Amino acid sequence: MARPLSPGLFLGTSAVLMIASLAIKVSAIRTCELGFPAGTTVLFVADPGTFSSTPEAAVYLANLKENRALPSGSTACPSVHVGKIMRSNVAVITTGIGPMAAALCIYDILNRCGPFIRDIFFSGTSGWSPQFGGVITNGTCETGAANSDGKIARLGDVCVSPYSINWDCRQASWSQTAANYPDQCTFPQQNNGPSAQDLFGQCQFTNVTRRELNLADEVIAAVVGKANLLPQTNKALQVRAALNMFWFHFDTEAGKFALIHLKTALELRRQ
Repeated sequence: MARPLSPGLFLGTSAVLMIASLAIKVSAIRTCELGFPAGTTVLFVADPGTFSSTPEAAVYLANLKENRALPSGSTACPSVHVGKIMRSNVAVITTGIGPMAAALCIYDILNRCGPFIRDIFFSGTSGWSPQFGGVITNGTCETGAANSDGKIARLGDVCVSPYSINWDCRQASWSQTAANYPDQCTFPQQNNGPSAQDLFGQCQFTNVTRRELNLADEVIAAVVGKANLLPQTNKALQVRAALNMFWFHFDTEAGKFALIHLKTALELRRQ
């Protein structure tokens, strides 16, 4: 079963892939009103490039054959491209950043072409801890005790998960920042988290079907099978060198200095 990474105190960058599998129920009509043939795989991304300067759909579009872009304004999505990848019918769709933009775009697509969609993938980049569960053990910000139980999450690692959560569904008290120091560290006291449905509605989506779990495992198997066949590019080697330097400094005086700086910042917040 696929499991998502755990967010922690320090943030790295990794690719995130959310998936959903849909049953197909189509009539004799060959395509939906947006031109999706029956059995289309939809690839949703969020950032059109305005945030990171590189559109998250760039790799998909570079491999999309028979690319047909829908006219701007024809859907609630910033961009929709229909074509083929590896001889399969695919729609590459940019939703825009944020839950509101994503909800409007996805609702419009499903409302108009839902029965023609075989499966859906949500992919993009996100910030994660460089170590599962965080680098520093929770509640030890003052001493900076290292978390010895977690595995390392490297730049470029791929997380595959059928689950999703809206992290914006939280209510915190900024007037009580670090009130329970050192347990709260630099985080404000959180009054309501994503599990509180009375304020935000449903924010955690973990009730998945066996089809979705199987699809997640299928993607993981494909990634593992191809991983050793990918060439080591200069960029990959540069990323590995940068990661090695990070952990080297974290284990030496530079890491100790960082923890001292963190402790000083926390003490200033308490004054």
